[in-house]
Amino acid sequence: MRNNPSDFGDENLPTENLSGCDCIKYCNLKSVIEGLKLNYNVGKHKKDPDSESSIDNLKWTVDVKAGTDAYSLPTEVEWKYSANRGIEKAI
Repeated sequence: MRNNPSDFGDENLPTENLSGCDCIKYCNLKSVIEGLKLNYNVGKHKKDPDSESSIDNLKWTVDVKAGTDAYSLPTEVEWKYSANRGIEKAI
C-alpha cells in the first residue's frame, strides 16, 4: 500500500492504526492484483447517514457483493469461530 501507519515499524509485527476503510481498500487492492472480482464497492461520494463513528471522519458507504471470491474482512460469525479456535459452542 506504500504506506504503513503502524507504530511498531516492523513488517513482521501486526499493523495497528488502520481504519475500517483502510482495511477494505487493502482487500480490494489485493483482489485486483490477483485478478479477482471486488467484494466491496466504496461510495466515496456518498456518506453513510447511519454511521455513528467518532473515529471515521469519511463515513463513506460500503456495499458488499455476496458470492465473490475476493479478499474480504471476516463476518461476525467467522470472527467468533476463529476467536474460539474453531470450536463451535452451544448458545
